[in-house]
Amino acid sequence: MMLPVIRGAPNIASFLPEGTFITTSDFTSPKQLAAFLAKIGSSEDKYTSYLRKKHLYSVTNWAFNFKTATCDFCTRIKNEKL
Repeated sequence: MMLPVIRGAPNIASFLPEGTFITTSDFTSPKQLAAFLAKIGSSEDKYTSYLRKKHLYSVTNWAFNFKTATCDFCTRIKNEKL
């Protein structure tokens, strides 16, 4: 099982239940994030505490969501005004 590490989504808590993901904005440096991830990775209890709530969310149409996100990303890259 993977543990989601989110970057650049300030409103992620509106979409995923608390305690089911890690957001990079909670850390002041990549080194601090890496230390936290290493700590979780070395503790089965800490790691599984994030996974226990995985049943609280799901991706209903992953392919569509991925395609939409990719198209939005390309549009933003091409549009210098954004």
